[in-house]
Amino acid sequence: MIAAAAAVLALLAPAAPVAVADGADAAPAVLFGAAAGPVGEGAVGPSAPVVGGDPFYLDGRRCVVGFNAKTSTGAHRLLVSGACTGSPRAIDVILPPKGSTSTPLVRGPGGTITVRGVRQAPVGAAVCASGPTTGWRCGTIQAKNVTITFPGGTLYGLTRTSICSEPGDLGRPVMAGDQAQGITVGGSGNCASGGTTYFMPLPPTLSAYDLTLHTA
Repeated sequence: MIAAAAAVLALLAPAAPVAVADGADAAPAVLFGAAAGPVGEGAVGPSAPVVGGDPFYLDGRRCVVGFNAKTSTGAHRLLVSGACTGSPRAIDVILPPKGSTSTPLVRGPGGTITVRGVRQAPVGAAVCASGPTTGWRCGTIQAKNVTITFPGGTLYGLTRTSICSEPGDLGRPVMAGDQAQGITVGGSGNCASGGTTYFMPLPPTLSAYDLTLHTA
């Protein structure tokens, strides 16, 4: 089903950023299931560099950093899954932990990848997602502007990929080479037998909130 542009904008209506709670310790229910376990090495916290794909806690929910962004005045913001904040939006914008440092980085195989831009890849292009549960997983873009109904509601304007997912992968940043693509919002299957992952492209959110992605 193809989404109407007005419906996408309605889901992405700007709201006040939510502050990240320091030191919360619990696991949320997410579209992929319950994300359990403590924050691992590299987790976002006070005075830490913020890297896409790292876990963090927000009001007791275990979430994943999508991307770092900046306001028109240069203030640091985080792009995360709306499910992390309890928002109906596919992507939400939150304040970073106090004292943390923005970076143009995403966790990759054996290290980090520098984000160079936000150019959207076409259908058939190779894409990869990074998260604390399944690490670095890759696939191809299968379709764009897809509408999907999840248990929590309906999301519009999504991109469907063949990247596999597991419980706890909600909110993973998706990359095509060094170009940021979007944030994981749901999927089906698993990484043993294969599956499908959907992500929301970044440009509508960046435009709605007047943000610029942190790139190098």
